[in-house]
Amino acid sequence: MQRSGLTLSIPERKASIPYMCLYEGTKIIEWMEIEHQAQTWFKPRRVVLIRTAEASDFEEPYLSEEFLLGYQSLVTNIEDAGDEIWQFYNHRACMENHIKESKTGFGSDQVSEDALYANTADLRLKMMDYNVYLLFTQEICQSAYSKFTISRFRRVFFNIPAVLTTHARRWKLKLDNTFSRFSIWMKMLQKVHQLE
Repeated sequence: MQRSGLTLSIPERKASIPYMCLYEGTKIIEWMEIEHQAQTWFKPRRVVLIRTAEASDFEEPYLSEEFLLGYQSLVTNIEDAGDEIWQFYNHRACMENHIKESKTGFGSDQVSEDALYANTADLRLKMMDYNVYLLFTQEICQSAYSKFTISRFRRVFFNIPAVLTTHARRWKLKLDNTFSRFSIWMKMLQKVHQLE
């Protein structure tokens, strides 16, 4: 099992420890805990193992149930029960994805000045942009587009062929006829105008 670069191999003598049910409904969530010492650790540590699977009504046996299970391992020094530790840590690992998105989509890792206050203001503005984009995807976008990264959103909706023309002192942006998501984009704009 792998998590954050950590590889766990459960010894055979500990593999018979039973899993305890945490939740059973549309999803089955079970947990157990072991003590494990990696080669680079100076002492054994507590590891809470979580396995999840979608609940199924099929009576036919599968070739291997292991293919249906998702595994998660949490190395912790918290003394709470394993189910409480899972509740505490649940979904926190996705923060790395938000940090990566802020770097690749909004350039939060690029420093433009030597001055501390200028860089602080620059980073805060970029994070405000990112938060506005997240709010936009949650409140305005349809569910099919709400999980898009900013780079994918730009590619799908902004990077489209168009010609900027002028006639009678008026500028017009003529979109390509092949822009298939024009009606979706117009619905998004209407929702934005309704917020005003």
